[in-house]
Amino acid sequence: MKAAEGAQVVNAVDELVDLERRLEENVEKATTPAPAVYPEAASVLESIRATSQRQRAALEAQRQRIGAEGPSARVLPVARSLGRVVYAAVNELAFAYAVLHAKAHRAFDSQADGNTANLAESHLRAYTAAIQQLALLTSDVVVHELGSAGNDCLCQCPACGLGLCLCASHGTNTVRQAWQETILPTSEDGLRVRRPRAGSEAERAGVVEGDHVVSIDGREIKTDLDIGAVQTAIRAHASGDTVRLRVVRQGSEAIELTARRP
Repeated sequence: MKAAEGAQVVNAVDELVDLERRLEENVEKATTPAPAVYPEAASVLESIRATSQRQRAALEAQRQRIGAEGPSARVLPVARSLGRVVYAAVNELAFAYAVLHAKAHRAFDSQADGNTANLAESHLRAYTAAIQQLALLTSDVVVHELGSAGNDCLCQCPACGLGLCLCASHGTNTVRQAWQETILPTSEDGLRVRRPRAGSEAERAGVVEGDHVVSIDGREIKTDLDIGAVQTAIRAHASGDTVRLRVVRQGSEAIELTARRP
């Protein structure tokens, strides 16, 4: 690598080492005290911490491979502001609207015209779209700023060697593939029961947190996303009717429970 281009890589690696270290510290704060963390969230946070530790170690090894301290590289102002300021703020807002959406549904502010749940969902969708747009812009912004600063492409692939730099296109495709390939699969083990409402018919029937409802009145409930099938099955009953629930509980065979529709 030439000095200027090498400095850009060195500085980026050093910055990432610092970011990974800060992420580990933030996860540590979020999981203390441990009993206060929702178990599934605690598992995800621990996975994030382990990932960050591995990636920081890999970055530190890469930093040793690259070599000694290089000259200070020019900061890419647009790329930095997009990442450190705008992208971070948009992610925080998307998370905050997801929180508002859940709170509004729990408060039953989700049915009347102009309800808060629909407002939160609309704003959440806008920012999740913006997150993807910004992520897909990253490579183009970096390549443009490097070129404007006189840092020419040094890649020796056929297209770049000809002068048709594909670094931005390749980066954009990599981001797009990363989004597509890391969508979590939906487990086909029914509707996972969160803590039943205190004094509810489901609680009286014996349904407990962590159960999986796999059918209602013989209607299969495949995944945790089949909320339409759950609602349809229950709506088919009048108040006072018996609703039959087939439930799988950890460490036991499926059991049949009955609850009355309020």
